[in-house]
Amino acid sequence: MNTTLVEIVDSLEMLDEDHCIFARKPWSTNTLATVGPLTDDFRVPAEVAGEEFEYFLEVYVAIEVLEVFGTRQPNLQERRNLIFYYAENDAYPDWVYS
Repeated sequence: MNTTLVEIVDSLEMLDEDHCIFARKPWSTNTLATVGPLTDDFRVPAEVAGEEFEYFLEVYVAIEVLEVFGTRQPNLQERRNLIFYYAENDAYPDWVYS
């Protein structure tokens, strides 16, 4: 099922942690995205790649990334900004520690 990337990011905790998020580039809040499993050899499934979706993040990784906030409850925009930054840079932004 295709939806927007922001809708997927906003509902991470309801998704299967074994699945991945796939999205069309350039990534933005309104980017078309989907969630599903990788192939047995850890690749983007052909039917997903055929729709021009690319690997964004694994669901469990996105959830783990949010743990950097610790006990502080981030607002939706902070969650989104962090997930997008991490997916693009494979690192945490400096602002997350302040």
